[in-house]
Amino acid sequence: MGKSFSIKLIGVFCLLFFICSKSEAATKGKLALAIQSYTKGVELTEKKKWQEALDLFEKSIELNPTYVASYIEFARTAVLSGKRTLGLEKIVEGLEQVKSKEGRDSLLKERDNLSEVFYTNDTFQKFQSGLNYFKLDRNVAAIEALESALKTEPDNLLILIAYARVLVKEQRYKDSMVILERAFFLNNNNKDVRFMLAEGSLEMSPERTIQLLRPMVSLGMTEEKTAILNARALSASKRNKEAIDFLKPLVDEHSSWVFSQLWLGKFYSLEADDSWSARKYLMTFQKRAESELNSNKLSEEEKAIYKTSMDEAAIILNRVNDLLE
Repeated sequence: MGKSFSIKLIGVFCLLFFICSKSEAATKGKLALAIQSYTKGVELTEKKKWQEALDLFEKSIELNPTYVASYIEFARTAVLSGKRTLGLEKIVEGLEQVKSKEGRDSLLKERDNLSEVFYTNDTFQKFQSGLNYFKLDRNVAAIEALESALKTEPDNLLILIAYARVLVKEQRYKDSMVILERAFFLNNNNKDVRFMLAEGSLEMSPERTIQLLRPMVSLGMTEEKTAILNARALSASKRNKEAIDFLKPLVDEHSSWVFSQLWLGKFYSLEADDSWSARKYLMTFQKRAESELNSNKLSEEEKAIYKTSMDEAAIILNRVNDLLE
């Protein structure tokens, strides 16, 4: 009985070994075919046979869904053939399949590069003209130049971002959000796009603002404008104490931050038992803002922002002082 059982057990082990060996051989075979398809695809790209190359990269990905090089070459070839959106979508597909940090970093870097590359020098010149007009406050001319650039490259991230900025300056907020949503679809990893979209979402959907900013505030390297916007969104979502708990440690850590002092004072002023804290931060803001105004380092536009903010701080401070009396 025992001997018979041992023989059967050995048979089972042999069968499992055979199955595993066969499976391993099949996997290695697929990897070899994936590399072969990838290599042929690169050769066809060099010969400008775009669609044939794309088909081979697609085949390589089907054989090995975690082969990073195939996603990247597919995306590059798609861009070269004038199909940028298709290429960027393939990068997103790769990010869903690839789990290694090194592989994901390579895909993210490639997406950044491909979303900003220009097809022609003529489009680049129109983009530059749009930026120059924007700096000179010639917004109508900037819009015309950027819209002309978008006609030839409607999926260029740099043009979309610049265009959205001009639209915001012209107070065409709904139009700017449409452009930013398109940019976000192309590259949701771009910090400028995320911040502008989060800022535009604050009034209607503070929760979406928080969601958009989450990757930017969780890295421990939050910029002041990002910290303020996140805290504002928390407060607007009826989480004012959470806004204070988020912003206060950052304000205490970054002594150079000025406007965050104002916002922290405003958040404290909304709490019934924190008037002293509100007074402290509002007065700190006023002193620092006054120092900045006296430094003669600010542009006229920046001076106007500081003066308007100081007036706002004074109004809140008067209300807080009345409560403390």
